[in-house]
Amino acid sequence: STPDNSGGVSLAGARCGHLGQFRPRTLLRATAAADPGYRLDHWSGAASGRQNPVTILAADNLDIIANFRQLTADLQEPNDTLEKATPIEFGDILTAAIDDHGAVEYVDDLDYYRFEGSTHNKVKIEARPLDEDLVLSCALLDAVGSTLVENQYDGEACRLAHVLPAGGPYFAKVFTVCDNDSAPCWGPYSLSLSAEDKSWTLYLPFTR
Repeated sequence: STPDNSGGVSLAGARCGHLGQFRPRTLLRATAAADPGYRLDHWSGAASGRQNPVTILAADNLDIIANFRQLTADLQEPNDTLEKATPIEFGDILTAAIDDHGAVEYVDDLDYYRFEGSTHNKVKIEARPLDEDLVLSCALLDAVGSTLVENQYDGEACRLAHVLPAGGPYFAKVFTVCDNDSAPCWGPYSLSLSAEDKSWTLYLPFTR
C-alpha cells in the first residue's frame, strides 16, 4: 500500500496449501483497509479502479497496490459557509493540515462539512480538540441549513447522534472558541463521521 503507514490489503481465495499462495486462474478478493485519517483512492498493479473490495484473477507474482489518500482539511478556510462546505463521507476522520510552523491558531472559527445521508441512517458526529484550551460546539443541519440537532463540548469532545428523516445532502457544523484569555489556542481538531442503519420492519401476527 502507499503511502507508508496508510493502510493494508488482505486477500481471500482458494489456497494451494502454501502460506500466501493461491491457486492459479482462480478468483481473488482483495480488500483495502485504510488506517484512521486515510481513504482508498484507487488500485494499481494487478488491480484497477476504486471499488473495494475488488476481484482479480490469481497468477504468479501478482503485485496488488492499494493507493490511499490522506484526509486532511483546512479547518479555517474556505469552508465557513454552506456553499464552501468540505465534502466528507461516512468512515472519514478528518484532521487539520498543519502549517510550516507545526501549528494552526483557531479562534472563533466556523466550519461546515457536507455529506450524503440515507433514510434511517443513524449519523454520529464527533469533533475532538487537539488543544486543551479549545472548546467546540457541533450541529447537524439539513439540506437548507436548518438545525436538526446540536450539542456542546463535554470536556473531551462534542458528540451528537441523529436518525436521518430522509435521504439527501446534510451538513455538520463545528464552531470553535479559545477558552484561554491569556494565550492563543494552537492546534486543530479532528472530526469523525459514521452511520448505522436504523431501518426496521413491522411484523404482524399470523391469524387464520
